Amino acid sequence: MTSKPNQVARNGQRSARPWPWLLVALLVTFVAVTLMPIAAQAQHGYDSLPARIAMVPEQTTLEPGGTVWLALDIELAPGWHTYWENPGDSGLPTEIDWLLPEGFSAGEPLYPVPERQPFGPIINYGFDTRTTILWPVQVADDLELGETYYVSGQVDYLVCAEICIPAQNSFDLDFTYTGAAPLIDSPMAPFFQEARANLPQPLPTQSQVAPLEGSDDLVLKIPAFVEGVDQLTDWYFFPTHEKLIDHGMPQEAIYNAEQQLVMIKLPATWKGTEGIERPAVISGVVTMIDRSSGNPIRLGFSLDAPMVAAGSAVAASMALLADDPGADALGIGLAGLLAMAF
Repeated sequence: MTSKPNQVARNGQRSARPWPWLLVALLVTFVAVTLMPIAAQAQHGYDSLPARIAMVPEQTTLEPGGTVWLALDIELAPGWHTYWENPGDSGLPTEIDWLLPEGFSAGEPLYPVPERQPFGPIINYGFDTRTTILWPVQVADDLELGETYYVSGQVDYLVCAEICIPAQNSFDLDFTYTGAAPLIDSPMAPFFQEARANLPQPLPTQSQVAPLEGSDDLVLKIPAFVEGVDQLTDWYFFPTHEKLIDHGMPQEAIYNAEQQLVMIKLPATWKGTEGIERPAVISGVVTMIDRSSGNPIRLGFSLDAPMVAAGSAVAASMALLADDPGADALGIGLAGLLAMAF
């Protein structure tokens, strides 16, 4: 990737990540697959890779000190998937090595609501259809009239099916500062509107996380935020922290009618693991199913839940579920809880 005249590297914005043992094993398989002729791999209709990607800007002009939104659109061949910011038990999130003009900076990506992806005994988090990740780029405060500014980068991502394929793609976008108000690319407006509609919405109430008495596990407490919250089913919490919970274990969910709280048990992974501490605030996305209209609708909300002390209501409610897995469960039941783990 060659630098343009006014660009500086922003490689420090990309974090180095360890490769999970399972992923390494899958990539060993990939080494053999790459020896196949390209024509054999092209049967998916996606050239030599089972994915097409494109980086699309929302606007074509700049405003000093403003924000340009970019959309990384990933279209997958049937049977393939890619990963969320926390990939789960294996996998890697999509990352970008940026090459930006002086004074520009890239923010954190916004992912759509993730899905669980079972693979044998493990659970990954990601997407198995077309997905769009939004990236904000902060523009420098001082721009030169008539100057063209280049925003470039190298995208590193992983697509998997029975094998995993690490891929790289580069992009180059140019923006000219005209001094006029930023011009939104109107043909792309519906595309960005849909991409934002697929993002998790902020949870309209303050959630909390408490330790479960007599256990290393945690309980996510969500106050009722809509009428009929006890009728929502299939609750699941996707943490952004990779080492927070055991992804392969079920998350039991109940509704405490007295306190009007949804409680989700989060099986911890730090049990006996030295050097891993509970974070003060746990962030992530909670999902559930709304069947009130007759057609199941999957909902997703982002949250930041501070850690609080355990309470008697938490212990009593989770003990009730432990004694009778069907009691007060939010439309899941024991069979559903087991299904969530595989």
